[in-house]
Amino acid sequence: MTTLTMNYKSSYKAPSLMTVLLLCVLCVIVVKAVIYCEHAVARHGQDAEQVRQCMRERGPVAHLMNISNGRHYFVCQLDERTFGIQIMVKSGQTWREVSSFTKNKLHTLEQVIRYLNNGGVH
Repeated sequence: MTTLTMNYKSSYKAPSLMTVLLLCVLCVIVVKAVIYCEHAVARHGQDAEQVRQCMRERGPVAHLMNISNGRHYFVCQLDERTFGIQIMVKSGQTWREVSSFTKNKLHTLEQVIRYLNNGGVH
């Protein structure tokens, strides 16, 4: 019986830890690229700030889109009976806020979605 032995030398070099960390940081920056508008706070005051904070800390519970204008509607639950809506437009890798506000009279996610559906958002 004959045994064949091969020596294989790989040219693969594992990326350095610094390279991996730099890529992770860049991904976070790209994902978090949001341009906030003055309209939201000027029109809706503290409600707009609360919705922004909710989106950053908890994220959306629903995401709908108006196909006719390309706007994305993110719904966040601020507390047990309060929902916030953040309207965004995506431009390349950046999200631009159109407005952020709460819907104090709508107390369930279903009510908020129905409200948005009535406005052509699906």
